Amino acid sequence: GEHVKINWGKFKNIILNGKLPNGNCDLLVLNHPRRVLLDGLYECIYTDDIVENMPDAVVLEEPYQNIHYKPAKTKNLVYTDILDLYSYLNCVFGKFFCNKTYTKNKEKMLQIISRPLIELNKIYGVEINEKEFENSLIFGYYMYKAESRYYRRIINTLQPKVILEVVSYNRKCMVINEIANEMKITTVELQHGTIGKEHIAYNYPGGYKIKQFPAYVFLFSDYWKNKAEFPIEEEFRVSVGYPYLENMAKKVLLEKDEIKQKRNILFLSSGPIGKKLSKIALELDKLLDSNKYHIIFKLHPGEYSVWKELYPSLQESNIEIIDHNRISLYSLYAISDAQVSGFNTTAVFEGLYFSLQTYILNYCVSKEISDLCSSGMAHYFDDAVELAEFIEANQDENIWTGEKFWKNNGLQNILNKLNEIMGGN
Repeated sequence: GEHVKINWGKFKNIILNGKLPNGNCDLLVLNHPRRVLLDGLYECIYTDDIVENMPDAVVLEEPYQNIHYKPAKTKNLVYTDILDLYSYLNCVFGKFFCNKTYTKNKEKMLQIISRPLIELNKIYGVEINEKEFENSLIFGYYMYKAESRYYRRIINTLQPKVILEVVSYNRKCMVINEIANEMKITTVELQHGTIGKEHIAYNYPGGYKIKQFPAYVFLFSDYWKNKAEFPIEEEFRVSVGYPYLENMAKKVLLEKDEIKQKRNILFLSSGPIGKKLSKIALELDKLLDSNKYHIIFKLHPGEYSVWKELYPSLQESNIEIIDHNRISLYSLYAISDAQVSGFNTTAVFEGLYFSLQTYILNYCVSKEISDLCSSGMAHYFDDAVELAEFIEANQDENIWTGEKFWKNNGLQNILNKLNEIMGGN
């Protein structure tokens, strides 16, 4: 039943939203299908504001976990559901009707991958099954072929001057970048999270040119320009800002109620450190004066349904638990004085936009977050006692570091740069 439902939904999306508008467009956008509900409409927080200011834009959206969020804010929206069907049929057709070619392709791939696979297994002590790997590779190859044909047709029809994307290492974006590179169309990626030495999608050996990588990366600020070994020159790494963060900050700071009786300490939890953080929050609650401090424990969406089993003691405490999306993270920043986290998360950098004192659990920390601690913009702590000492000592220390990570006037900067690129094309 579920399968039929999904396929009928896909079929409906293909019929109702699968058609390309007539004529050329200046900007072709590959949005982020995980939309956010704002004022009754589902919005792509990265691209919708840009599209609104570019009358001649077309937006392509793939399904997110088999659905599209509706009603959507976006105009000129085209769903690409037909591609999943088309790619799947291409694989089936290749396997059952062109078996000779299929087998030949498989053998070729096996020759290329067998030695590197043996080395990988040996070096990392893993056991990647050659058969399974080979099957997913051949499947991927036929998907790639179908995607290539589909997107080439779209790009030929629309003749965009610029293609804008959010996640350049999504396979479909890589296919589009490859086609655009060949057709001399400029591709631009918008930064959507932390970028650093540990992010495999942005680090390449020096001097490498990658056809599947965008021509430009629009970054949150100068801070991110040399955080990774990008396969593009520095002049193509452009600081623009993050319009959504700016808008939300303005909004929540206007709503903010200034008469606050206590200092709020915001814990940002996530699966890998949730257990440790919950214990620290409970101990901290006992150490701090409850007349002066209030602890808010914001769970990661992945923890919403399981936190009562995983961290049962939190239920009996005075700690305020946020286990839903009805209040935005930005509203929590606006009422907080300090944030406590430990993992690599963009949220920590967003908290700095709100001048929050930042404390990081010294466990399993990423390079990006450890840079914050070594430069004094955040403090490491090992246990609740040390954290309590920090919080009580740093009451008036408020270094505003927002601009370091987030350039101002994001939307205007993006529009100016896009228009400049289009003028040059």
